[in-house]
Amino acid sequence: MSARGSIMVIGQKLQVGLRHAGRIVTIEINDRTLRVLDERDEPITVVSRTSTTDLKRHKAYGHSRNRNAG
Repeated sequence: MSARGSIMVIGQKLQVGLRHAGRIVTIEINDRTLRVLDERDEPITVVSRTSTTDLKRHKAYGHSRNRNAG
């Protein structure tokens, strides 16, 4: 998730909110909706799919956090 809480998926911009900025999310894509899940697979939001673009490649950018650091 970007520093402003948005992400671009299949040509569609999803605004999830500043609360989730910088976090890792999962996007589930089906024929009608895009479902955004947090790191615990809890739903954040479900939005209607407005793009008919197929997912042809996976490209993700972000920062890795060392969760084992004390």
